[in-house]
Amino acid sequence: MNDDWRSHPEDFKLLAFTFDDGPDPGNTPSVTAKVADIFAEHNGSATFFLIGKYLEQNGGAEVAKYALSKGSELASHSYSHLDSATMAELSEEEFTKEIDGNNQLIEELTGYTPRFYRGGGYARNARIYERLEKLNMPAVGALISLGSDYSGGTATVESIVDNILGAELLDGTIIGGHSTNKKYVTPDALEIILPELYKQGYRFCTLSELFEYKGADYDTAPIHCHITRVETTEDGSPEVHTKWRTYLDSWKTHPEDYKLLAFTFDDGPSPAKDNRMVELFAKYKGSATMFVTGTSCKNYGYESLQNAINNGWDIGNHSMSHADAYTGSQKDGTYTELTYDELKYQIADFNALLEANLTMPDGVTPYEVSLYRPPQIRTTETMFDVCIEEDMPIIWALRDTYDWSSKYTDEMRYDNMKAGIGTWKDGDIILGHITKDITYNILADLLDDFYDAGYRFCSVTELMEYKGIERSDISGKLNNVDGNKGMVTNIANAATYGKAE
Repeated sequence: MNDDWRSHPEDFKLLAFTFDDGPDPGNTPSVTAKVADIFAEHNGSATFFLIGKYLEQNGGAEVAKYALSKGSELASHSYSHLDSATMAELSEEEFTKEIDGNNQLIEELTGYTPRFYRGGGYARNARIYERLEKLNMPAVGALISLGSDYSGGTATVESIVDNILGAELLDGTIIGGHSTNKKYVTPDALEIILPELYKQGYRFCTLSELFEYKGADYDTAPIHCHITRVETTEDGSPEVHTKWRTYLDSWKTHPEDYKLLAFTFDDGPSPAKDNRMVELFAKYKGSATMFVTGTSCKNYGYESLQNAINNGWDIGNHSMSHADAYTGSQKDGTYTELTYDELKYQIADFNALLEANLTMPDGVTPYEVSLYRPPQIRTTETMFDVCIEEDMPIIWALRDTYDWSSKYTDEMRYDNMKAGIGTWKDGDIILGHITKDITYNILADLLDDFYDAGYRFCSVTELMEYKGIERSDISGKLNNVDGNKGMVTNIANAATYGKAE
């Protein structure tokens, strides 16, 4: 079988077979070596997840290097094959030996640097995922299994063949098995399986090849989960499928390692929609900011706002009655500004009303409203004067969901936000509206992708804290900020703008 399928892999259905628990120098011949041979004979390759303590045994490294010589890939299966609970209780030194140490051992003994990890028994917990994140090393699961073909398992050649040939094998599927069963059921079954799959248009590749051929970026692969499939979607973009997703709040101890986004939502409260958005961001161990109006508070109360605060959100002031700072046009003589007293009512009096009805999460300490967003982006000198008196930065946004614009279709809104993955900058503030179902639906679909691309989500005041920016650094009237005079659009850069004379 000498077809050059790797020059045009898009014409075939790809399968990534993976085999755990090797190498097996104690078996003669080695199961690992036989499996590597079978894939090479079928113009393919596989990935072997190695246990360090077996690799160290006499002949272990030779078996692993033999698999490499046949075009297969080596990955880490931890040093000792410990379960989730045991991994969680190890000392730091022992834990490091299991993951970091096993990587180093594989590299030292074979010359190959492993790129993927699978714990013993698919061990997974926050500690493991945190370490893999530091190593930028994805964990790999499996969508389909050969069955109990591990050493001492009950699998037979027939059961393995039935498991694979009887399954729906989607393009890009990762298949899990073992390369240690001394009954040789695994290689014997593969002798039957691979020729049949080959005839059906399947080809067999390593995990690294699967990522490459499907156009998936290894450096931004999801970490806090196990990867089960990598496919190319109808629009030509790669999609990495996962299971056992875990979202960690450990990012808050080192936020400088992430790109922080401050999503903001206007026009609340709207209790059911407030609560679902809070719940969505809580899933990602994150928060956001809601700018609310007095009119909506009068209609819907403060309970959903208190729930948001209890979940780490900011509540900002969006004016008492969603009042524009000015109306009309100077060109036709209809321009009219709100007076100082009117703006004090819209801003200061509404601050007092919010603070009378909201507390910090402890239920005792009064909540301080510290952020203002003017309706319709409209500001005046008098508004800045009031905000300076209230010590309130005026917050706008550098990025936009366009959920307010009739010029945008839902498809355009989705494409706009998807394009932000990788292009939105650390510290960016994003404008949305809490009442818009489309904004919630798009975020529910895309936040995983933002998360995997290294973004984390926080409130505006958290962003200021993480960036070491005091309110006095940005309150009052700022110089021109990205075309929005006097308003903050990116907290990471806000302190550099300086105040106007």
